[in-house]
Amino acid sequence: MKLLKQEYKVIHGFSSAVSILYRQQAAGGSAADVDLVESQYSGAKAELRKLYDEISNLVSEFGDDVEIAPKKLM
Repeated sequence: MKLLKQEYKVIHGFSSAVSILYRQQAAGGSAADVDLVESQYSGAKAELRKLYDEISNLVSEFGDDVEIAPKKLM
């Protein structure tokens, strides 16, 4: 973060986001995503998982510049 802020004049919020994304990618990054998807599509929403998987497969064909990034809302 310090390098981004001092050398490239990136504001704190963005340098933090870049730092977090870099560390997630370096650690393999996808295990947490799988957990978020699993928890979202469990129980009453289990049937929706098929739709999510179909959309994810379609979107993954868009190219390497597109990332599927599940998020947890409040």
